[in-house]
Amino acid sequence: MDRYEPKNRTDASVDFERLCRSIDKTVTQISKAVGRGLGDAGEAIGNAINEAVEKNSAARAKGTAPVVPHSSAQKTTPVVRFGRPTPSANAIRKRFRSSAGLSVSGGVMTALGAMGILSFGGSALICATSPALFAIAGVPATALVAGGIVCAIIAALSTWLTVSGIKRIGLASRFNGFKRIFGDREAVSFDELAVQMHQSKKRTIADARKMMKRGLLPEGHIDDECTALMTTNESYRLYRQAQREHRRNIAEKQAARTAQLEQQAAATEEQNGLPADARKFIADGSAYLRRMRELDASIADPAVSSRIASIEAVVGRMTERVKNAPSVVELLDKLMDYYLPTTVKLLEAYDDLEKQPVQGDNITGSRKEIEHTLEVLYRAYEKLLDETYRDLSLDVSADISVLNAVLAQEGLARSPFDEISERTDHVDNER
Repeated sequence: MDRYEPKNRTDASVDFERLCRSIDKTVTQISKAVGRGLGDAGEAIGNAINEAVEKNSAARAKGTAPVVPHSSAQKTTPVVRFGRPTPSANAIRKRFRSSAGLSVSGGVMTALGAMGILSFGGSALICATSPALFAIAGVPATALVAGGIVCAIIAALSTWLTVSGIKRIGLASRFNGFKRIFGDREAVSFDELAVQMHQSKKRTIADARKMMKRGLLPEGHIDDECTALMTTNESYRLYRQAQREHRRNIAEKQAARTAQLEQQAAATEEQNGLPADARKFIADGSAYLRRMRELDASIADPAVSSRIASIEAVVGRMTERVKNAPSVVELLDKLMDYYLPTTVKLLEAYDDLEKQPVQGDNITGSRKEIEHTLEVLYRAYEKLLDETYRDLSLDVSADISVLNAVLAQEGLARSPFDEISERTDHVDNER
């Protein structure tokens, strides 16, 4: 029997080598397919389970879901919600989607990933630590390395699947914590959420964004300053309205302060003996500037706000020009009679158009026309300001001419007539 043992061993080795060559040919394709497929498959499994559980929960809610009595909701402490009454239990439930699908899909992804880690991770470890064992069995080194790489890739993807599943479970748990903290409230500050969730405010804001992205908060909104989370469109609309009111109040306080300072400046100017028309120009210009600042605070478009600031700056320089040279008021009569009233009227129309809930073609076209007109008005204001320096420019030119003549008479500079005579002589010599 001993004489047949080498032959049997050789046949087994040959068969095993054929099998290894077959594996070696397909191992590259397997590596590529696993890299693309397992990640997509894990995510698809999670999403499919999530959708299935949500549909099941919705069907149960329509069928046999228990109805919470209204009286039980009234036992909680009343919460102020922008002056609106306490919502019904059904309305509160609609603010939050079910997290059951997220929890179940996370559990399945975690379980599949854990099995992949144990199976393929263990195989990769064996391939890496026991090459001698496979050498005794006649396994080629290339097939051993390729198989170890495939197992390592699948183990890494299984690790990603496990981590993703754990994150889903954690997000679902924190979402349930959010629901408990909100109760029947429509808005809660992130500071309160962070304290009660025992985590940082930055982490809490990131969780809220993930919940909104996954559709767990169908009407969820975060304010511009990231200070609060709102769960209804109505509360967010009221927040925006309150924000505009706050900006308007600040603008009014600033305008009142500016008006007070301007009144004091006007009283000082009157004591300094400015003419009545100059004082009226300054007072009217200050009133128009205050109104433009109020509209600037109400208008949200940054390009229009920038153009308003530019116009305010030019009009302010005109006012300063009148203070220093009251006679230029005669050149600026159209500014107060037409240009500034028209500018304010256009800004009021733009503010009203911007607040319309539906921005149709007519509204959008009108806004574009007003934006273009503001640019034209700004250039006109610059030309008006430049016009106020016309007399000063003429006076400067006259003073310079007289100065040159005096310097020439004293022999301190060449006379313009000498320069003309030299040019004439030079022309005659050339002829």
